[in-house]
Amino acid sequence: MKRSSMDSRLCGARCRDGSSCTRFPVAGSRRCRQHGGLNTGPVTIEGKLKCSRSLIPGRKVGTKLRTPEQREAIAAAKLQRRVAWMERQIRKQVRAMEWERRQRVANGFPLIDKTEPDKEN
Repeated sequence: MKRSSMDSRLCGARCRDGSSCTRFPVAGSRRCRQHGGLNTGPVTIEGKLKCSRSLIPGRKVGTKLRTPEQREAIAAAKLQRRVAWMERQIRKQVRAMEWERRQRVANGFPLIDKTEPDKEN
């Protein structure tokens, strides 16, 4: 999506309320001073080393290094959430099938039994 000329002169960072920042950026930057426009990056040798160490290939930006136990606990929690989601989906499907069966019975339509294979003569 193209930004208009007026939008390109604004900071545009996401604010806490979800709107875009409407302040003007600092000269030479795309962000206002509130959203990091005055940031010059690491200056000391220690800061530069810390930044270069954090640029591990394949690592997501903004994640902290975790111990194997923490990673395992996170993976187990994700798996548990996925299983719970699948169980909810199955329950929804069963309820829908039961509702459809009740509607067919109430309206006098024959029930469709999918448990037995079709008999062809």
